[in-house]
Amino acid sequence: VHLNRRDALSLVAGWGEDEGDHPLRNMSFFNGTDYPHYTKARPTWSFRVLDGGSEQRTVNMKDFHGWEWCADELVPFSIIFGGVVFNSTTSRRDIDGFGTLRNDDKHDDLAQGRCLTYFSFYYWSLDAWTLESKIAKVENSTVYPTSSQRSTHPLEFGDLSAAALQMLRETPYLFARKFRADARLPSYEEVVLKPSLRIEPPKPVLHFLFLAIDSVSHAPIWQEFFANAPSSAFRVWLHCKKPEACRNSSFYQEIPGIQIVKRVPTSYCNDLLSASVQLMKEALFSTAVPPGVMEKFILVSDTTLPLRPFSEIYSVLTEHDTSDFCIYPAWEWLQAKVNDTLLYAPWHHQWIVLNRPDAYALWNGWKPTWDEYDWPDFNISLHGASHTIAKRKHLLASEFDDGHPSWACTDELAPFGILYGAFVAGGDGGQYYPGIGTLTLQEKSRNQGRCRTLVLWNTTSTQEHVKQFMVDDPGTDIVLPTWGDGGGDPAAFGGFSDDALRRLRASDYLFIRKVLPNATLSNYAKVALSESPKHAPARHEARGS
Repeated sequence: VHLNRRDALSLVAGWGEDEGDHPLRNMSFFNGTDYPHYTKARPTWSFRVLDGGSEQRTVNMKDFHGWEWCADELVPFSIIFGGVVFNSTTSRRDIDGFGTLRNDDKHDDLAQGRCLTYFSFYYWSLDAWTLESKIAKVENSTVYPTSSQRSTHPLEFGDLSAAALQMLRETPYLFARKFRADARLPSYEEVVLKPSLRIEPPKPVLHFLFLAIDSVSHAPIWQEFFANAPSSAFRVWLHCKKPEACRNSSFYQEIPGIQIVKRVPTSYCNDLLSASVQLMKEALFSTAVPPGVMEKFILVSDTTLPLRPFSEIYSVLTEHDTSDFCIYPAWEWLQAKVNDTLLYAPWHHQWIVLNRPDAYALWNGWKPTWDEYDWPDFNISLHGASHTIAKRKHLLASEFDDGHPSWACTDELAPFGILYGAFVAGGDGGQYYPGIGTLTLQEKSRNQGRCRTLVLWNTTSTQEHVKQFMVDDPGTDIVLPTWGDGGGDPAAFGGFSDDALRRLRASDYLFIRKVLPNATLSNYAKVALSESPKHAPARHEARGS
C-alpha cells in the first residue's frame, strides 16, 4: 500500500503502537478458513462500517467467516476506511479518500483502486496473467509462476533481458515483485532507472474550499470554469451543513473529483472557522500532491463566482508562494493595552488564500475554548516586538477590544492572529508582512493587503472605482447590504450589465460574492470566463482595495 500521512497515522493509532494494546498480544484461536491446514491463531480487531448512514457502528474481524488471507491484506483498509456495505441497488460504495468500490459480476475478478506494484498469483493476477505470459516468451528471460493453488507466494522473476525489462517499464506500475536474489538483470539500470525524457517538475495545485449549506449556486458557471482546467491543477472540497442535500445537488454531480468533507458544527459568526479548518485538514492530508509542490488553499462561499477563467486565476495565485489577506481599515482593528503599549489584532475578510505552511499552521493552531455563551476564545500569538512588550507567548482574543462595544466574527480575526500574531506599530506606524505587504495604522478608510474576493459592505463610501460603478450602474441589480442597519450581510447581486462584468474582469479581483441563487447571469460566462475578453479601462487595486 501507499499511504499519505493522515492515513498512516490512522493505521498506527488503529492497530496499536504500544505493546500493551497490540492486537497480536491477544490473538484468538479461530479457524474460519476453507483450508483446514490453517490452524494458527489469528489477530482480531474492530473497525467501523461504511453503509452510507449517519450513525457509526463497528464490527470485529471475528464476525467474518471464511477468510484465509493474511492480516496485512485486510488490516490497513479496514482500519483506515472501514468495512463496506454496498448499496443494494447500485452495488457500489463511494469512499472518501479512496474512490468507488463495486461489488458486481463485472468487477468480480478485476482489481480496484490504484495498483502501483505488479504481482501475480496462481489463483489471481492483476492483468489476467497477460504480462507474465509475454515476458515468459522473451529470449533470455525466465519467470517462475506458482504451481499450486495452495501457494501463498507470487510469481518470481529470474533473468530478464533488456526487452523483458522494457515490457515492465511500459506498464502503468511503479514497482514489481518478486525478483529472485540470483536474477541476472544486466540492463536494469539502463532500461528502468534512466529517464527516457526530461522530467518536468510537478505544477502547483489550487485547492478550492467551498463552505455551503445545501449546495453551491450557479453550478453551470463553476462547471465551465473547471472544464477548461487541467485535472492535476486543482482539487475541489466541499463542507456542507446538510451533506445529503449537497450530494443531490447539481454542483456535486457536475464538478469532477469533488469531495465532501466530514461535517463539523458551525454557527454564523461565532464559528464558521472550524468548517474552514476541516476543509484545510482534508485537503492537507487526503491528497496525493507530491511533497514540495506549491499549493494554495482558497476559501470560497456558496454564493461566490469566479471573475476570470481558471488559467488567469491559476497564473495570479501561483506567481508567488505567500498567503493573501484582505485587511479592514485600521480604525476597525481590535486592541489590547499591555504594559502601556497598544497591541492590535487586525480584522480581515473571511475569504482568504493560504499557502501550505500557513494552512497547516492554522489547522494546528486552531484550538478554541468555549464560554457559557458558546463564543470561542483562542490564542493570538505574540512574537518579535509584541513578545518583547508583553513577555508572553500569546494573548487571548477576549483580551482585545476597540475601546467601545464591538465584535469581530471568529473567522475574520483568528486566521491572521494565529498565523502572524498581534500588530505592533513601528516608528512610521507600519509593520511589514511577507506577501501581504506593509500594514499601517495610518490607513483609516481603505482595505489593506491583497483582496482576492470582492465583497461590497458599504454603498455610500465604496472607495473604489469598480465598486462605485456597480452602485451607479442601472444594469447591475444590487440588494443593498444590511451591515450597519442591524444586519450582518454585505450587498447581494441579482445580475450584472456586460459593462460591469468587463470592469470586474479588468480589476485585480478574482472572485465576487454574494451572487444570489436566482440571479440573471445570461452573459456571465461569456464575459467573465472567456480567454480573450474585451476589457474596459482597468484600474488595478489589488493592494488597498
